[in-house]
Amino acid sequence: MYRAFKVRRIIGVCLAAALPWQALADPPSDAGLGQVEAILTFCAKSDPKLAPRAHEGMEQLAGHAREAARKTPAYQQGFNTLTELLAKLTPAQVAAGCAVLAPPKANGKPGRES
Repeated sequence: MYRAFKVRRIIGVCLAAALPWQALADPPSDAGLGQVEAILTFCAKSDPKLAPRAHEGMEQLAGHAREAARKTPAYQQGFNTLTELLAKLTPAQVAAGCAVLAPPKANGKPGRES
């Protein structure tokens, strides 16, 4: 129970930290971009219904600079390290962590409509 909450909090914090990057003058670091894209890609693969939100998040992160960043060792290390970590999660942890990408419910909180 505690571990599932911790995983959800980690994924949520990473995604919440990534979204304001679009407003900054400087783009995110290549490693940070790789880590956030790893989360978004993982969640989109684990639940295809989340793919549009994940794609939207990736587009907001760094726009066209993403293509150049993907070729850097820092991006690849960040992406690969987090992808390996996420692959070790249980399905319940994945569902809880990726729920932050789900469209808001009628009450305005993240999660799927029932």
